Amino acid sequence: MQDQLRALIAKHCSWLSAQVADIATCMDNLKSGDSGGAADVRKAIELTHQISGTSGSMGFRAVSARALELEEHLLEIEKMNDFHDDARYARARSLLGLLRDAAGGATPENSSLYNVDLARL
Repeated sequence: MQDQLRALIAKHCSWLSAQVADIATCMDNLKSGDSGGAADVRKAIELTHQISGTSGSMGFRAVSARALELEEHLLEIEKMNDFHDDARYARARSLLGLLRDAAGGATPENSSLYNVDLARL
């Protein structure tokens, strides 16, 4: 059972990198105006929400917290319906950088669940 959990955590780490890259693409699209601002912000919100929930469940609290911070900021941008404000965009990029750093440190061995004794639960 422990090996299965570790494999799931490793899969999450790989998935996490792809999700953060997708958020970065949404942010790039926002800045360049290549697609609809509302659609890019909505997709980024959905991705950060998924990261926050699954990372917390996989034992990566710091990643979860950073994703939640970015999600809340993106929700504010969506609510204000202002997708091209330079200050808000800069803050979103900064939060994305913090999320990217946290996600970069998310290795299976760094999960709080990696060495959990499942027999004791």
